[in-house]
Amino acid sequence: MKTISLLFLFIIFFYGALIAQPIGTQVTYPTLPTQTVTNANVPTAENVLVVYNSGNSTSVEVKNYYVTKRSIPTYNILGISIPSSFTYSTGTVILDQSGELIKNSGTCSESSTEVCDNIAWQFYKDFIQTPIKNYLNTTYNQNGVLLKDAIRYIVLCKGIPHKIRSGHIWIGTYGEWAHRTRINVSVDALLCLLNNNQDIISLYNNPVTPVQPPVGCGIFCNDVIGGNPYNGIDQNFSFDYRFLPNHFETSNGWKLNYLVSRLDGDNINEVKVIIDKSVDADKSGIGEWIIDDDPDWGTLGTFTQAKDQLVAYG
Repeated sequence: MKTISLLFLFIIFFYGALIAQPIGTQVTYPTLPTQTVTNANVPTAENVLVVYNSGNSTSVEVKNYYVTKRSIPTYNILGISIPSSFTYSTGTVILDQSGELIKNSGTCSESSTEVCDNIAWQFYKDFIQTPIKNYLNTTYNQNGVLLKDAIRYIVLCKGIPHKIRSGHIWIGTYGEWAHRTRINVSVDALLCLLNNNQDIISLYNNPVTPVQPPVGCGIFCNDVIGGNPYNGIDQNFSFDYRFLPNHFETSNGWKLNYLVSRLDGDNINEVKVIIDKSVDADKSGIGEWIIDDDPDWGTLGTFTQAKDQLVAYG
């Protein structure tokens, strides 16, 4: 079984589709433009940007181990400094859960009905998105190519926060998921969109996909992004659709800038094992896939479909 070292790919376009939907919910997805082939070459280390937390010793160690194993060029390595807290005019944002969670320091995020303001999102933008975006847009690699055009994949090392919480998981009149309404979101997901002209904060408290609960669609009638243009692409593995920045676009003008992955685990040794196994992958074909699904949550059959497709491919 091939072990993938780039963990936790979260793309915000279809994040809501990956979350279990309430029983009786009818999900409809936006109409997307037809995506054309890229015919891109096989990616190399020059197409990868490695981002680590320069103030976190574990993050530095993961970065050092990975870039050595994968021969990542110096220009493709970026350290960013992330404070443990920062105070805005409307409140203070802190890092919680061992630095993995960005949240408002008040009680709003623990409420069952309240939506916080967007300062946790602002913290993400100020201390994670902006330094990465600035680096990509001002740095050239050894071949004289601007990194924003050369990079396809951003790899985040353990020590970079991976969640933003701006409200409890249940929000609003219809019992909507705060994840589905882009209140609580994945850092990795937002970074996929970092070079769009639109302000990332404009997505705050907007629906992910149109959903019609039994009492009406409520706030889910419109998705300001317009779906995931990379979802379901190349299901037959022709490899004619290898990812390229800004190629895949929604009808609402949002482009998928980068694919974002993460090197993470419970401890540094687990992360190193993941990296080692990806470099020397098991290609015997006799390994096992573990698909963890809870049938009581009703996951639209996606896990069953994934299992059936894997079986079909032998």
